[in-house]
Amino acid sequence: MQKVCLVAVDLGYGHQRAAFPLRFLDRKGEMTLANNYPGIPDKDREIWNQGRKPYEFISRAKHIPIVGDLLFMGMDSMQRIRDFYPKRNLFRQSLQLRTNIIMIKNKQWGKDLIDNKDREIWNQGRKPYEFISRAKHIPIVGDLLFMGMDSMQRIRDFYPKRNLFRQSLQLRTNIIMIKNKQWGKDLIDKLDRENLPLLTTFFTVAYMAEEFNYKNDVYLVVCDADVSRAWAAPNPTNSKIKYFAPTRRVYERLQLYGVKSENIYYTGFPLPKENTGNDDLNVLRHDLAARLRNLDPKNYYLSKYQKTIEEQLKDERVPDQPTHPLTITFAVGGAGAQREMGAKLVKSLKRNLEKGEARINLVAGIHNTVKD
Repeated sequence: MQKVCLVAVDLGYGHQRAAFPLRFLDRKGEMTLANNYPGIPDKDREIWNQGRKPYEFISRAKHIPIVGDLLFMGMDSMQRIRDFYPKRNLFRQSLQLRTNIIMIKNKQWGKDLIDNKDREIWNQGRKPYEFISRAKHIPIVGDLLFMGMDSMQRIRDFYPKRNLFRQSLQLRTNIIMIKNKQWGKDLIDKLDRENLPLLTTFFTVAYMAEEFNYKNDVYLVVCDADVSRAWAAPNPTNSKIKYFAPTRRVYERLQLYGVKSENIYYTGFPLPKENTGNDDLNVLRHDLAARLRNLDPKNYYLSKYQKTIEEQLKDERVPDQPTHPLTITFAVGGAGAQREMGAKLVKSLKRNLEKGEARINLVAGIHNTVKD
């Protein structure tokens, strides 16, 4: 089996969740954290922190009257995903993408393992993200900050389909950090010596690999159901990055951003072997059969697609009665912006929970304040 260098980041659990099932592909059976690996330069760590803190501050400041919404709106705009239709050229780089590339090129972000400068750059990227997420509740200012950060990562409307090549603010910022501060150069230099394909769940790491001339193939696992321009390389038509798309929408969206169709693989989202079972997916089929009964208690879906369901489940059968209460898992993002949604969910299902008709698992993520 071809081994790879598996790289993720621990900015919350989202990117690690996608990498976890793929550890068996790694040459050491584990994932390397680009923002938190042994020997990471202080410069790189600081850049990561600077990017995270504003995001988290704005997420948490969203409840502050006026300012919170304004900040959130700005951040949302930065990360927005454009409308899918009409289909058109979406090649333009986002601010988020441009910022990442500048950091990689100018600061050699991620290149040098011995030099202590990279640790600082990673921290610089993470701290603003967290700061903004936590400040979301500050009146007026919180919403303004969050709006700015959210704007950087926004996903444009899918329709009408058109050219979306233009780089987003988020992308431009990343590129600036990579180019000007050589952000990530030491990490890429270290991995490059192993001469293995690079498999990562974070787009910035893929851009670092291209900027610092990673010799082997570079694969990027997309973690979201739809993606902003920051996920497509600055010059997508000339990029060697290969993408694993979890949804059809991502597969098509990346092409609007200029990624060649031959560099996109429609794979679905990676699941741990504990959830899939053997090559015949025995565990997955068994669990799906039980879940379908809970999700369709009145047989609307089951009766309409009975033949397809039977073909896919093979020897498994949907039980006549539920085998367990309806179970909902709600995971709060790394910045904690969705914690209020979790509280609303619990309140709305209060009667069902008290009767034992439903169960809720609330995943707080990495921050104790969210748990509290």
